[in-house]
Amino acid sequence: MNADSLKSLLTAVANGQTSVEDALSSCRHLSVEDIGYAHIDHHRSLRKGFPEVIFGQNKPVKQIIGIMERMALWEKIILVTRIEEDKAGAVLEKFPDAVYHKDARMICLIKTPLPVSGKGDILVISAGTS
Repeated sequence: MNADSLKSLLTAVANGQTSVEDALSSCRHLSVEDIGYAHIDHHRSLRKGFPEVIFGQNKPVKQIIGIMERMALWEKIILVTRIEEDKAGAVLEKFPDAVYHKDARMICLIKTPLPVSGKGDILVISAGTS
C-alpha cells in the first residue's frame, strides 16, 4: 500500500463510502502478507517510496503471477527482475499492460504514470521476496 492508496481508503471511511470494518480488513496485510510461497512487504512503499521488487529467477510463473496479483491491488508500479523470456510471455498474457525488457530481463507494470524528475540510468542491484 502506498501513501495515495492509504489516503484514498481513509477518505472513503471519512465520507462514509467504506465501513470501518472494510477498511480494517483492507489494512490486515498492510505490513507483510504471507501468501504461502512469498512474504510480500506491502508497507515498503510507505517506508521507502517504492514497492518491493519481485526476484523472478527460479520462481515458477504461477508464483510470479500470484505475487503480482496481490501487489496490483495496492501498488502503482510492479517490477519483476531476472525473469526469463519464456516466463515473461506467460506473465504478459495475464498482465497485458506490462512490458518485458529483454536486455534487462525485467518486467514493468505501471498502472499509474509516475512523475519524471530527471533523466539518467537506473541500476537494479538486487531485489526479491522472501
